[in-house]
Amino acid sequence: MCVVPVKASTEGKLAPDISLHDMNGKIWTLSSLRGKWVLLNFWATWCGPCIKEMPDLEHFSQTPTAKRMVILAVSESLASHKKIVDFLGKYHITYTVLNDSFGEVADSYHVRGLPSSALISPDGHLVWFLEGAIPFSSPDFQKTYLPKAFFSGASR
Repeated sequence: MCVVPVKASTEGKLAPDISLHDMNGKIWTLSSLRGKWVLLNFWATWCGPCIKEMPDLEHFSQTPTAKRMVILAVSESLASHKKIVDFLGKYHITYTVLNDSFGEVADSYHVRGLPSSALISPDGHLVWFLEGAIPFSSPDFQKTYLPKAFFSGASR
């Protein structure tokens, strides 16, 4: 896992907003989720490391820790809606998946490789951005990458 620190130029700035449809057609925006911690996970159906990471993220999504945040997986696949839905069914994915088939949201987050993930604080600020598969359900992930504010209920 490669940790990409938030650049000084982005500290104190809001994370780029998103406006994407989920697999049921609902539009999700980051700005509508203010007041909640948000985990964005960028992935694609053709990405081997993403496929390996997905079961761990699914397991994590069912934990009490994850229930304190909104998990949004952002698909960078050019596959059809049906193929993405079939893929999610094959791997038993239940967390929310958004479609960014043109890569506009990935571009706004400067995603260079997949998988990549970002944690957004309740006040809308980018806390961190990580490139590479993450062991989400590992206690080390929770201790190392979830800030004290997440557990205390503070916004940052």
